[in-house]
Amino acid sequence: LREHPDVCWTVIRRRSVAVFLDALACYGRVVTTRGPCLHWANFFPSSEAYHMARYRLFRAGILAGRASGREGPHLELQREGPRDTIFRPQRLWNQRWSGFWHVIVYDIPEARKSYRDALRHILLRYNLGCLQKSVWISPRDLRPVYDDLVQAAGLSAVSYLLEARTVLGRSSQELVQAAWGFPALSRRQDRFIEEWSGSVSELRTRLTKARSIETVVRQELLDYRDAMALDPLLPRELIPPGYRGFQAFRTHSAFVTAVRQHLRTARWG
Repeated sequence: LREHPDVCWTVIRRRSVAVFLDALACYGRVVTTRGPCLHWANFFPSSEAYHMARYRLFRAGILAGRASGREGPHLELQREGPRDTIFRPQRLWNQRWSGFWHVIVYDIPEARKSYRDALRHILLRYNLGCLQKSVWISPRDLRPVYDDLVQAAGLSAVSYLLEARTVLGRSSQELVQAAWGFPALSRRQDRFIEEWSGSVSELRTRLTKARSIETVVRQELLDYRDAMALDPLLPRELIPPGYRGFQAFRTHSAFVTAVRQHLRTARWG
């Protein structure tokens, strides 16, 4: 049976650890002060949950923090650029879809434009699709990352996380086409495939003729990242017809194989 939407074991486990650490810190204060030191205003919300959420977001390249003075919570995408998942896309392609969409809706005032812009970039980083201006969807469970943003950046004050099985009158493929720009993505990936496709032997010949193999490798990597930067890497059952991401990844993999063989030959030949 499917778990209740409000029950996410990842979130429960994280919060349980945070409460345990909070309790240890509280009992430590009791011991060191030799008296009761339980101030509920400081005990909840969990200080440990806040710091742990900040740390997890920081590892993902996201800076978040509580309000300071009149300023609201801080949110910033620190590391721009491509995601590491484009080098292991099978892990996301092969994930089973539960049949449910996770939907984030928000209303952030113009005065908090930097917070709003940062949130949009973060949602893109996590492969969400923009169904409408402030409505973003994903076929994957967003509860853990959403909870981190709630704990560390107060996201619940300006947003809601919803779960939906369907949108009446719209198929899953219609939602996919509306939320993600697959025509533009296909054009990018077609350019990459046209430029770098070929057998391993053909690619090795190209590397041999190149003046600098480092330049060729760097250019291929830049082109591959550009081709995959906007790819949501959806589960296979949601991928629309004509999707070119599979071929783009095979093209990149063939190039990597050709480089390895070329370097092995150059080393031992």
